[in-house]
Amino acid sequence: MKTKELFGMLLVAFLAAMGLAACSDDEKNEKVSFRLELPTTSYEIMQDGGGTVGLTAHENTTIEVDDPELIQAKFNWGYYTDSPINAAIILTSKGKKGQTSVFITDHENGETATLSVKVVDNYLPISIDESSHPALTGDISFYLVRNEQRDCYFFMLNHMTHQDVLGCRGTYDFSLEEEDGNLVPYLTLTYVSDAEGRFTVASIPPTAHKFSLAGSSSAVYGLIYQRLGIDWEGIKPEARDYMANMTVIMKEVGTEYEIRGEIDNSMIQQGVLE
Repeated sequence: MKTKELFGMLLVAFLAAMGLAACSDDEKNEKVSFRLELPTTSYEIMQDGGGTVGLTAHENTTIEVDDPELIQAKFNWGYYTDSPINAAIILTSKGKKGQTSVFITDHENGETATLSVKVVDNYLPISIDESSHPALTGDISFYLVRNEQRDCYFFMLNHMTHQDVLGCRGTYDFSLEEEDGNLVPYLTLTYVSDAEGRFTVASIPPTAHKFSLAGSSSAVYGLIYQRLGIDWEGIKPEARDYMANMTVIMKEVGTEYEIRGEIDNSMIQQGVLE
């Protein structure tokens, strides 16, 4: 009797183990299903740059660029490890401005999506951290654009929405001046301002505000050269190092105003640049 009971228990255990193994195999064979999703339908990259757009899709997904002479686009699967987004579209400019479309097709479910990509002028973003200046305060970010006009766009943080708002447009220029045997770099920002140097919407001619850049990180000059094409002539800029200190020190000539900021990876709002 005991032998029969023991045999029965072993048989039950064997069948249970087989059942668990079959369930495990079924789970392994079960495919994870995704809907094709893009977080945006439009994106901008710089003329000499690139960007990344998240994507949710099956790996049996293809990508096609309408104008392959303008940009390159490819997938990077597993790019977002702690997110429902399981891939990224890596966009790389081929060095000229323009606009094109990227077509994505998920062959598992037949879904498609289109991403409009615009290649714009190179620009340099500077975010202000500390400032005693009446206009260029700590909630200002400005973008120096590499175009013929040398446009400069000033964005102000809206503390209600926590988003940057375009507040003013001006121009910029760089120069080098010899002082006591040393070459000192200057940045001149020209914008419409009142008598106190604050931004104003008054219909008056713009005013030039000249800032010494002495004391800025030497890597800053390298990035200014790379992004804006400014040849410093007598200053040897460091090569671009993504771990380098990008601190910008600006002291307005003829005043006590001083600004401390940094060059970061901020992207200008879409639609601002042509």
